[in-house]
Amino acid sequence: GILMYFTIFSNLITVLVNLNLPQIEYNKMKDRRTTYMKQLKVPLDLRLKIHDYFHELSTVTQGVDSQTFMLELPRHLRQELTAFLNEESLMSIKMLQNCELPFLTAVMMRVKIAVCLQGDVLCLEGDLGDEMYFIISGELDVFKQGHGKIGTLKDGDFFGEGLMLNRDGRRNASVKATKACQLYTLSKTMFAELSNAYPEDCNIFFQISQIRAV
Repeated sequence: GILMYFTIFSNLITVLVNLNLPQIEYNKMKDRRTTYMKQLKVPLDLRLKIHDYFHELSTVTQGVDSQTFMLELPRHLRQELTAFLNEESLMSIKMLQNCELPFLTAVMMRVKIAVCLQGDVLCLEGDLGDEMYFIISGELDVFKQGHGKIGTLKDGDFFGEGLMLNRDGRRNASVKATKACQLYTLSKTMFAELSNAYPEDCNIFFQISQIRAV
């Protein structure tokens, strides 16, 4: 008799725990998201919006990383969070400082973060390339065959914009990091989207490419 009651009680506990598993998992993921956003110093009001979204969605992810986290957000929240995380960095880029906010936001939504270590060669003269770089922090030297070092790029600088406009897609110079760098990259595909949506704003790429060697 005791064994039977113990079995029934154990089964009841198992059923109750299983019924509550989705909420337990949801709470765990909510805690992870909260910690993640606090590390990024996301404002409280934006954090609450994101939590509200996941509550309405009523599903849980298996883990939280930046890519999964962003992809699970609807476009308007992803755009708002992206703007918060990237606006200051992109506004430090010289070629973007006078751009209108809608265009700047569109750029934010299309760039990807990249890092390189001291001594890394980001590109070689003559190589095919399909992306340009915006330097958030760090330092890189620029070299051309027959001329040696022709310049140094630092925070706020950029290079590779000529590839966005050149079908041949070959690098005009080599670029090597002299310090660890944090950068944003913009691919040709993403630039094509920008160019179609903001043709006038993208004229800055055409203007700069005419006087730049990289």
